[in-house]
Amino acid sequence: MRVSLVFPRTHYVSGDPPLGLAYVAAYARSCIPGLEICILDSTFDRGLGPIKEQLRAFQPDLVGIFVDTLMYKNALEMADCAKKAGAYVVAGGPHATVLPQSLKGACDTVLQGEGEAAFVEIIQTLQVQGPAGRNAEAGKGKALFAVSCAERIQDLDQIPSPAYDLLDMENYLSAWSYLDSVKVGLKGTTMITSRGCPYQCSYCQPTLDLLFGPHLRRRSPLNVIEEIRQLQKTFSIDGIFFHDDTFTINKQWVLEFCRLLKEHSVNILWGCNSRINTVDEEILEAMYAVGLRNIHFGIESGSQRVIDEIYQKKIDLSVVERVLAMTKAKGIYTFGFFMLGAPQETEQEIHQTIDFARRLPLDEASFSIVTPLLGTFLFDQVKKLPEYEVSEDFEDFDYYRRSSIKKGGVAVSRLRYLQMKALVLFYVSPRRIGYILKHFLTVNGLKQLLTKVRRFI
Repeated sequence: MRVSLVFPRTHYVSGDPPLGLAYVAAYARSCIPGLEICILDSTFDRGLGPIKEQLRAFQPDLVGIFVDTLMYKNALEMADCAKKAGAYVVAGGPHATVLPQSLKGACDTVLQGEGEAAFVEIIQTLQVQGPAGRNAEAGKGKALFAVSCAERIQDLDQIPSPAYDLLDMENYLSAWSYLDSVKVGLKGTTMITSRGCPYQCSYCQPTLDLLFGPHLRRRSPLNVIEEIRQLQKTFSIDGIFFHDDTFTINKQWVLEFCRLLKEHSVNILWGCNSRINTVDEEILEAMYAVGLRNIHFGIESGSQRVIDEIYQKKIDLSVVERVLAMTKAKGIYTFGFFMLGAPQETEQEIHQTIDFARRLPLDEASFSIVTPLLGTFLFDQVKKLPEYEVSEDFEDFDYYRRSSIKKGGVAVSRLRYLQMKALVLFYVSPRRIGYILKHFLTVNGLKQLLTKVRRFI
């Protein structure tokens, strides 16, 4: 069997490698000896042309395509290319999970949820059946389209480390910028230590539960440390960013992880995603002592009403400034995520968010346009509002530059103006101007700054 996994990202250059596909590839290789597998990734190309050529040259029997809503159009184009090359086509990812029927006709099978075990089952079935068997079924007029979902792997330590050898790691390491507030030019990459999230924020759920299940599963601390050491040995990295939805959700796990980092003398700078209500002085001190230098907090809004009634985030804005100050006092840089233009959010509340972000002791911030993603509670909320209309064009589901809400609320043109205003006012502050200036000291630093800016213009 020859298998190609496709990551059809063309919208934005990123330092985030497609770890999901790299996990699928690693697991498939461990289960099927001799499997020929490659990852075709268009992140650093100007279009899909190069990976189409690679696909045709590789002549795979099976093609698996990652599909999120913003990649939908590209995914269909790659599915068509794979079909014309005679391959069996499987789609997976968040869009495929919540809207599998949107891929009918483009692919043979849709995988809902996690892909490792289900994808291996499909490979093994096709190995037995062979192309002749599949063609015979199609000749009888039998529909090949199916939706498949395997049981989730409970012990994440059973899954091998991502197949980094199949990724363009040189470009990913060069584009990585998660610790720029600490030092521009650090060489690093991203990792994931867990799957799932117990919180019920309206902009993520129930999609996260559909993908990963309702319960948090976590790799063992030692398993994570082994991967860090392997990455240091292979790529000589200086930094790691943990892309878990909430890295600090289990305090005891984090403290054990910190203890083992120290015990094994692992010297690495790192950052993570967190929530305001999951950190305290003890955990911050423990993490800082073993290299934590940056935390990304999802704050989202400066309006408690929006937090409670629309996002259902369950954080108290009155404690945000105190937690951020405590984090900064420990020597840890902070990044805040904010969203503008929630359904039934007023322009006054948007200005509250902008003003709130400006006065917080944050080093960095991102202001995205609210995009109710398919299958989420937030999407359902908007659909129930008669004065609102959601776009049917998946290209509009781009929270950097566009809005999927086409009618109702603050106009898109006004939201874009407020977004630019928020970014400018935030970064012209004397406390943050140094972050901008340090990027001008090196060519790569300037390149990374321009990459960030291009996402919004």
